[in-house]
Amino acid sequence: MTVNMDRALAFMEALQANHVTYSMTGSRTGADGTADCSGAVYTALCAGGAPAADAVLDTETMHGWLLASGFVLLAENMRWPAQRGDVFIWGEHGKSAGAGGHTGIFITDHDIIHCNYSHNGVSVNNYGQYWNTANRPYYYAYRYSDS
Repeated sequence: MTVNMDRALAFMEALQANHVTYSMTGSRTGADGTADCSGAVYTALCAGGAPAADAVLDTETMHGWLLASGFVLLAENMRWPAQRGDVFIWGEHGKSAGAGGHTGIFITDHDIIHCNYSHNGVSVNNYGQYWNTANRPYYYAYRYSDS
């Protein structure tokens, strides 16, 4: 199994181009024109080659799945040298269910693509600015490792 992060990011960009709107109660994956943060990231990573789980993941269940899918934990609530393809999860594990968490993928070392409530869909934002606006939540950073 190999995860192609460029394909995953292309999926996120397609959700944005198709004007998918934000909803935590629809398909969560974009299939019905709506998605939430974790559903969009999960489906994008599957489009990139990650193995499908039994159900659409959330910010609580995504941690173990990322590790089992070849991602490594780079940082837990500490700075790291972000790069294209890094996956972030906001919210302390065990406390991030529902609106308590957020996730997205870096497209550069400082910009992220993510499905979010404030833009009612998929947007590209500066990570630091968005993190500050969100009151600097606890976070995790993962990177795919094909070794």
